[in-house]
Amino acid sequence: MYYFRRFADFCIDSSILVAFAALAFLQLTVIRLNISIAYELQFFVFFGTQVSYSFVKYFHYFNFSTIKRDLYKRLLLLFSFFSLLIAGYCFFELNGTMQVVAVLSLLITLLYVFPFFSGSNSGREWIGFKVFLVVLSWTLVTYVLPVFTLEQEFSLEIFFLGCQRFFLIYGLMCIYEIVDLQFDNQLLQTLPQRIGVKRTKLFSFFWLSLFLIIEIYFYSNQFSWINLSFLFIIFLFLFFVKENSSRYFSDFWLEIVPVLWWLVLVIF
Repeated sequence: MYYFRRFADFCIDSSILVAFAALAFLQLTVIRLNISIAYELQFFVFFGTQVSYSFVKYFHYFNFSTIKRDLYKRLLLLFSFFSLLIAGYCFFELNGTMQVVAVLSLLITLLYVFPFFSGSNSGREWIGFKVFLVVLSWTLVTYVLPVFTLEQEFSLEIFFLGCQRFFLIYGLMCIYEIVDLQFDNQLLQTLPQRIGVKRTKLFSFFWLSLFLIIEIYFYSNQFSWINLSFLFIIFLFLFFVKENSSRYFSDFWLEIVPVLWWLVLVIF
């Protein structure tokens, strides 16, 4: 158990698990749209997500003198620097349209951390806006980016699938918000802080139900049972999540769900 916790801590602290989750959502898009994407795009999403999340998590706590004395933090910093180099190289291998989407996602990340306007707070401190920024960024990276590899014209099906991805990630983010309630500053005015845990669960249930409706009504096929099975698993996470749930509940076990979802679809 000790070694498992150390492994889980490293996966969380290094943001490598959230990077795999982003890659998994990207692959879910590839499978659903039946397209092929370049390895450069896959590497960009994986390593770009890793370095972005590490930057968001540790920017306010960065202390070079502390890092010099802490081998573990030095390893995390070295891994993030390695990810930045690979993500930067892969960025220049993307086409122009993809680069625009990638830059837009980067700007959203920076908006989350820095105050862009004089006298204003960063995006994470805008009342009720924290979740929207994260969901928008994830939708752009895991859905909109691979859509630009399609040779066919934009269609209503592609639009609804994009909405479905947005709804799914929004529902997942509500679960993270509930767990983070014990760590978030009260000034952030997150969803659970504003409307309470029970109403946040209902809000999450609403978004996940929209995903379910689109899946059943528009895209029922021989693999829908896999999608619905994993949606049911997410509903279980939503049911059992509490304000005092451990970080392993969301940052480890819930992060694994999209990865398993991708692997099961590949197998079948």
